[in-house]
Amino acid sequence: MAFRDIVGHRTLVGLLARSIERGTLPPSLVLAGPSGVGKRLAAVSVAQAMNCTNPTASGAAVPGCGVCPACTRIARGVHPDVNILEPGDSGTIKIDQVRDVDRAQIMRVGMAMSLDHPLLGVGLGNYVSVFSSYNVSNMKREAPAHNMYLDLAAQMGIPALLLYLTVLAITWRGLWRMESRMRAEGRTRSFPFLLNLAIQAFFVNLMVFGLSGDVEFDYGAFIMLGAAVTLLAAEENSTARVGASGRN
Repeated sequence: MAFRDIVGHRTLVGLLARSIERGTLPPSLVLAGPSGVGKRLAAVSVAQAMNCTNPTASGAAVPGCGVCPACTRIARGVHPDVNILEPGDSGTIKIDQVRDVDRAQIMRVGMAMSLDHPLLGVGLGNYVSVFSSYNVSNMKREAPAHNMYLDLAAQMGIPALLLYLTVLAITWRGLWRMESRMRAEGRTRSFPFLLNLAIQAFFVNLMVFGLSGDVEFDYGAFIMLGAAVTLLAAEENSTARVGASGRN
């Protein structure tokens, strides 16, 4: 596929070609017409022209050779920078499909930040302010990461992410052991037991929805970690006092 493969529509093809050559292609295009006139072919050809890595291979004045790796990936629908949204069974494109594309583009920005600053990140609170410098997806506006793990890695570095996950795992293990012990002792209606379950529920929500992209890194996690550590220490001291009084 390339501009030269489009049959007819010379005026439209010429207009698109000149816009691409001059760098004046608008951010949005609507290709309207009856079924079978070549709307999809024209859209794919535009994408190829804008991403072609060997524009002179075809000998044409318009970029888009149709045979280079970028052009062939676009034609197959597997190019990482070209997203193709198609109507489902309902015949329409749903808003969730568009949102998923936006999240994928935003994730690429977060990955670019993380790879450029793997040790210390870009700094806490600097994600949005430096967004434009890493806007590999050419998004029109700044946007948060929408992914807890990328957000933390981009702002504080990959070691900070690994340290955070390690501390979280160790604390969670302690909470689970405390829950099992209290269940065995029949203390399932006590306040410490209920608080334990609440903290674990918070961690589950944070980890699962943070992975799905619905939750950014929440600094409230540090508060909950502190509460968990305090709860574990209080339970350990209580157990130690009970043990000491029993020996006496």
